[in-house]
Amino acid sequence: MKRLDVSAGLSREKTVSVGILLFWLLLLWASFDGFYFYDDVYYLRKAVELLRGGWQLRHVMDHRLGLYAPVSLFVAWGGVNEWTAVAYPGLCVLLVLILFWRFYDWGWVATLFLITDYYVFHFAVKLYPDTVLMLWVVAACMALDKRHCGRVAGLWAALALFAAFLTKETVIWMMPALLLFFIQDMRRKQYLAFWQMLGFAGGLLLVLYFACYAWAFGHPLYRFWHIQAEHSPNYGAFSYYDKPWIYTLRRITYQPLLMFVGADMWVGFSGAMVALIASWRSGRRLSVWGVVFLSMLGMFWFFTTSFRYYNPITLHARMVLPLVPLAAAVIGRNFFSLNKKALAVWGCLLWAASLWVSYQGNHALAAVYFLKGAVLWGGTFFRTVPYRAVLSVLIALSFIHPAYAAYKARTQGSYWDEKYLLHKYFSKGKQEDCLVSDNRLATGGDFYFAFRKDAPALYDLMLVDDTTLQACRSVWLLKNKSSWNEFRLLGRDYEAVFNSGAWEPVECRGNVCLYRKRR
Repeated sequence: MKRLDVSAGLSREKTVSVGILLFWLLLLWASFDGFYFYDDVYYLRKAVELLRGGWQLRHVMDHRLGLYAPVSLFVAWGGVNEWTAVAYPGLCVLLVLILFWRFYDWGWVATLFLITDYYVFHFAVKLYPDTVLMLWVVAACMALDKRHCGRVAGLWAALALFAAFLTKETVIWMMPALLLFFIQDMRRKQYLAFWQMLGFAGGLLLVLYFACYAWAFGHPLYRFWHIQAEHSPNYGAFSYYDKPWIYTLRRITYQPLLMFVGADMWVGFSGAMVALIASWRSGRRLSVWGVVFLSMLGMFWFFTTSFRYYNPITLHARMVLPLVPLAAAVIGRNFFSLNKKALAVWGCLLWAASLWVSYQGNHALAAVYFLKGAVLWGGTFFRTVPYRAVLSVLIALSFIHPAYAAYKARTQGSYWDEKYLLHKYFSKGKQEDCLVSDNRLATGGDFYFAFRKDAPALYDLMLVDDTTLQACRSVWLLKNKSSWNEFRLLGRDYEAVFNSGAWEPVECRGNVCLYRKRR
């Protein structure tokens, strides 16, 4: 198979990539269909508290100022709405793409693999810390990669790591890589200015940070105590310590692999591992990106959330979002130097994933995995097929999932209809009214009313009783068929407790209907 001389015609490759990126941004806009109304709205509520007063640290998520403090600036400028809520995480994803594009010749390849990861696409317009953490992990890796720049790179690394620490605690997954590079450089007596600045600036920032906690809460390590207290055996479905040992064994062996496969992350992660092994077998030294990727992957796989007992982190695909740009960077650096055997192995891994997800009943994802594996094998057997053709088809196939998500949001989404009805009937503020709906809206529905104090009282249909509703001037019910169907799959059947005879229809839009309780 013909290799591509990346130094020749690079401007044309980047030009095409710009067009692909613009198409991705269009899909991103089209795919937005609101929030989860749990963690995301919680962070937005904390941002509003910073502006209006009443901000307190009650939950472990409250310590993540690096996420919601910047969001408060967007809210101060544009008010409480979906766009000010997701502007910051979206901007962080774009900055990652710009950093790759601007500073590395292979950055355009990494950019293509990054934007076609479905979870990056999905969470780019969701308010979660893992998306923002992507930016700071990439920035810290760039600083490590440019340690020869001395104090400037050291300061950049300190600021990036501190911003990551303010965003989410899982930045600690980088620690093994940092220690490895530090020991290596000390032995070789190289890049000393970088480490001196990193130690000074990072140490100063941490001293100031812990001093604030000591002043506010009486102990500098209050944040860590808070984390330990919340990750207890009572953490329920998200803990392993309080369950039989077989649950932990599964979690630290094969379950992460199955999560990568089922979440459509397997192309990037398997490709990165193939590239790293191929690089090592060819005698080349692992790059900073590869070392940090392995460090964070290993810590995700085995590290504990508590120092009092062993409890690996919960398997949510968004937890590994900071690893996705690292995997994309590894692939980008090595894609055009992979040999036939490496491409064949990568293809086999995708075919194995295809078999598994097909067995699980996800035949659409199985077909995509199969086709991608076939493309890699086709590049292996047909010598006339250039690398750019293999890359082009891989990227095209990777757009199937985001494109389908955008189509589904536009044809079956309910967020905009829900927002329309709530603003139409409750925009003037009717605190005496009560609005009954599902748990999603009862938990985070105050977003629709900009967290105003005069907003209607929100209740869960399956939890509220008639006695509570007697104090309401009028009682309304919002039925979101899409949301209720999702809850039914989770074992909460709102349709079964909905007594249509007790409610008078007011207005319906799409899958959303508003009712008023009959007198």
